Amino acid sequence: MRILLLLFFAGFYSTSMAIEDLRLQPIQYTIVKDEKDETIKKKRFILEGHVKMNSSADPIEKCLVGCTSSGRWVRTDEEGYFSIELKSSDSVIYFYLEGWNELVIEDYIFQEQHRVEMDVYLIKEKDENQLIKRKPIIYLYSDKDISVDLEIDPLGEFIFTYPEYKDGWTVDIQNNELIVEEKKYPYLFWEGKTDDLSYSFKQTEIEGFIVKNEEVIDFLEDKLDFIGLNNQEKTDFITYWGPILQKDKFAFVQFVIDDKYDSEIGTLTIEPKPDKSKRIFMKCSNISDDNIGIRVIPQELKSFERSGFTMVEWGGGVLDLNSLAH
Repeated sequence: MRILLLLFFAGFYSTSMAIEDLRLQPIQYTIVKDEKDETIKKKRFILEGHVKMNSSADPIEKCLVGCTSSGRWVRTDEEGYFSIELKSSDSVIYFYLEGWNELVIEDYIFQEQHRVEMDVYLIKEKDENQLIKRKPIIYLYSDKDISVDLEIDPLGEFIFTYPEYKDGWTVDIQNNELIVEEKKYPYLFWEGKTDDLSYSFKQTEIEGFIVKNEEVIDFLEDKLDFIGLNNQEKTDFITYWGPILQKDKFAFVQFVIDDKYDSEIGTLTIEPKPDKSKRIFMKCSNISDDNIGIRVIPQELKSFERSGFTMVEWGGGVLDLNSLAH
C-alpha cells in the first residue's frame, strides 16, 4: 500500500474533453539502440543491456534473462549487465529474479543480425505500488461563529487523524479558531494510504512544472500566492514541502484540483456548505535532470477569493520517479 501524506491548498486543473486522461505506468524497458550487425550469424540476434531497479535505477545482479523457446539463459553481473545470443524466431524474452516481479517482453520485434541494447526495469514484489506520502491539512474560516460537521471518504484508508476522527469531525469556529471537543486546533489533519495514485497525461504531453532545486521556494511562493493561500497556509506548505522538493537537482510537480481531488484523493462533505472552498493536491517527483521523456506543458492555475465561510485544504504526494522517467 502506498503511504500518503496530504496537505491541502487551491487551484485549477485544466482538462480537454476531446482527449481521454491516461495514467502513466512505470516504464518496463527502453531501447538504447537497435542496429544491424553483419558479424552476427544469420537467423540470430544479440540482446544486451542492463537490468535495473525501477525505484532507483540501481543495477540488479543475478537476474535470469532468456527465452524458453530456445532454452538459452544468462544472468546479469554485478553491474546488472547481460548479453545473450538468441534466434530471430525467439519473440518472447523473460527477466526473472526471486523477490521481483517477472518481466516478459513480447511486444518488440527482434530482427535477424541485429544487436539490440536495452535497459530493463524491475519492480520489487512488495513495492509494485509506488510509495506515496500525503499529509492532509484542512483550514476553516468564518466571519461569524458557526458549528460545522465534516466527513472525509478517502481513496484508500486512514492511518492517522488529529484530532481523532470519529465517523467525522464536529467543529466550532469561534473567532477563526477551530474547537473540537473543547480543545483548540490550528487545522484538521489526516493521513492515509492508497493503492491508486499516479500522474495524469494526455497522449504525448503532460501538464505540470519542472522546477530547479534553487528555484523551489520562489516557485512555491509564486504559485501559492497566485492561488490565494494566506501567509500561514503558505508557510505551513513551504516549510513541509520545500525540503522534499529540493532533494535532487529538479522536481516535477503536477496539481490535482477540486473535482479531480474528489475522484483521485477523497471526497470531503461539509455541513453547512462553505461559501468558498479550494482543494489542491500536489503530486511530485525528485528528478536528476529536466528530461522526463514526455513534453511538459505548464499547468494552468486559477486563483480564488475568500468570503464568508471558507475552507482551504492542501495536500501532496511523492510519487516514484519511474512513473515519469526512463
